[in-house]
Amino acid sequence: MAADIFPTAQWSGSSHVAASSGCAAATSTAHKIVLAAGLGNAPLSPMVGLNAPVRPQRGQIIVTEKVAPFMDYVVHTIRQTDEGSVMISDSVEEAGFDVSVGSGVLAVMADRAVRMFPHLAKLNVVRCWAALRVMPQDGYPIYDQSKVWPGAFIATCHSGVTLAAAHALFLPPCNGEGSPADVRRAPAVIKAYLGDEAAHA
Repeated sequence: MAADIFPTAQWSGSSHVAASSGCAAATSTAHKIVLAAGLGNAPLSPMVGLNAPVRPQRGQIIVTEKVAPFMDYVVHTIRQTDEGSVMISDSVEEAGFDVSVGSGVLAVMADRAVRMFPHLAKLNVVRCWAALRVMPQDGYPIYDQSKVWPGAFIATCHSGVTLAAAHALFLPPCNGEGSPADVRRAPAVIKAYLGDEAAHA
């Protein structure tokens, strides 16, 4: 769904933003917005004076049938869920917006996994899929607030899992209140997200 964002006025130091969708005959207004549209942040961010240089990066994954727990440690390319399924992944492909699954890449991942854990060769694969990472140019997350339209924020990263703690604990208070309960505890990247005053707290 495409959308346009129109900053319309200043209100109590924050932007009053109207967003309308070409697919819906409705307009919403808000004094604060967070652009969390993944790859859609690239075209949306300039509408409020922000920049999100992100590109799609395809990753493929293999999921096996459930098996008794055998991984009590972290492995970068293989993980076992609490339910017992084994997830095999780590492919990195510059394929644009193509989310097709390729047997060649899957075969390489499967072979590597079996060499690490030979008993995986006996398991059935139950599903495979491909998806797009939201990859910033430098690989680092983008957390920012518009200087042109204060109250317009952006949150973009390629992994919502590894950065989940920051997303859940630090960013929402920053967006809702303008600063976290104790800005001194916030990482430097989050302080920058709040603006100059918080960055020097």
